[in-house]
Amino acid sequence: MNLAMELCEMFPKDLGCSGHTLQLAIKSGLVLPDVARTVDIARRVVSHFRHSALATCALKSRQEQLGVNANKLQSDCAVRWNSTFIMLQRLFEQRIAVQAVLADISVTKPSVQKALAMRASQWELLEQLVPVLQPLAKATEILCSELHVGLSFIHPVIINMVTTILRVEDSDLTAVRAFKNTVRGQLETRFKLNSEGFTESIPIVACMLDPRFKHLRFIPDEKREAAYSHLKTLLPEDEEAPSETGAGDDEPGHSHSEGKKARLEQDFEQLFGPIYSSGKGDVRHSNAAKELQQYLLLPHIPTMENPLQWWSRNQKHYPRLAKLCKAYLAVPATSTPSERIFSLAGNTITRQRTSLHPSHVDVLIFLHENMGIKTPKTAQHDLEWDSE
Repeated sequence: MNLAMELCEMFPKDLGCSGHTLQLAIKSGLVLPDVARTVDIARRVVSHFRHSALATCALKSRQEQLGVNANKLQSDCAVRWNSTFIMLQRLFEQRIAVQAVLADISVTKPSVQKALAMRASQWELLEQLVPVLQPLAKATEILCSELHVGLSFIHPVIINMVTTILRVEDSDLTAVRAFKNTVRGQLETRFKLNSEGFTESIPIVACMLDPRFKHLRFIPDEKREAAYSHLKTLLPEDEEAPSETGAGDDEPGHSHSEGKKARLEQDFEQLFGPIYSSGKGDVRHSNAAKELQQYLLLPHIPTMENPLQWWSRNQKHYPRLAKLCKAYLAVPATSTPSERIFSLAGNTITRQRTSLHPSHVDVLIFLHENMGIKTPKTAQHDLEWDSE
């Protein structure tokens, strides 16, 4: 992703992978002594159950006796921190069944019991640490997803983590306090939340161009005004004014009569000048400042809505902002999707398939990544097939 930013002339400033940056910040908290010792002993407990068929069977039997979900313990991966969260969450969920199996001398040898014994303080640490890690794991998953406009998610999510999730509470253990303070400091530093160029950063511009977060309610008023001023400087002044007909909410494919009506309205507007009114609301903006002002006066859309669809419907209302939106909202927040492609390619080209032609490899990877996407025709065909 760093190489892509170097090749992009429009964005001279550095924009690293937010997923990797978030992982580095969280890992700085996981390596703290008390937390690291708890994670290490948890990892050894999980490894014991993963490698011992006897312990696994005994755990399943205990789960049935206790009436809990028969979920298997999950091991973690060194390069994916959220797998560590899943491991700790699953272990804490099954703690009663796990402790019962480890305490059974007919299943676990005394030497193994001693090596895998977790103190009450470590279980208490897991109890407080798992709820803190959960929203961080969700943030990592959403930022690394391919189904969202991720760049505008960065600052709203990170600032919410810093101000709410990682806020120290009176009931927090010492280790949890240290974890929160460390991760919060790392997030503020790595994402440059307190830097002078914060209001001119690429993610902040993306937030203003995203109709879900354009009001910038997550930053102070003075920074908000500075960000809007910077956005105003990015807007071109010579953009052609949009026509009032054919606004984004209209369906594609206008009829011939609608085209004649549009031309007639343009003629009327030229004849009547400023007193002309189409009855559709003033959507024309003589300059960039007015266009930005009108855009900001609109209410924000729900967070679950797709901002690209909103811009597809409203780009003719705000042509300068729409042009800027195409450049900024297209920037991925992380390099994770491209890394998944490399992993998929490695699984496709095996020792038994080394003679695959490069074009065939491209087609196989494309089909694998897009097999779940259905066009309207295929969706209709599926409905007809189901009805039969």
